[in-house]
Amino acid sequence: MVSLSHFTPWEGSVFQDLLTTSVTADQSNPIEATYLNQADMEEELEEEPPGILDIEMAIQSMNNNKLPGIDNIPTELYKKGGGLLLNKIHSLIKGI
Repeated sequence: MVSLSHFTPWEGSVFQDLLTTSVTADQSNPIEATYLNQADMEEELEEEPPGILDIEMAIQSMNNNKLPGIDNIPTELYKKGGGLLLNKIHSLIKGI
């Protein structure tokens, strides 16, 4: 048994739950069970790409007067890019 005395009572109970949780995957082939779980998770994560209106709302919600990110493009440029830039961004996101 692992000593949990250096944790707060709440942390100790969380770790104790993690340590004592029984495994429900088939342990006869743990590698196969891992791949099956990963495949299930990937199916759950598949979603429709955001629509143009979603992208427009995200761009409009960005703060002005902030330092540009790694792309070195200021937020104001995204906001003033108009429909052509919005369509290009949407096409790019759909292709991912």
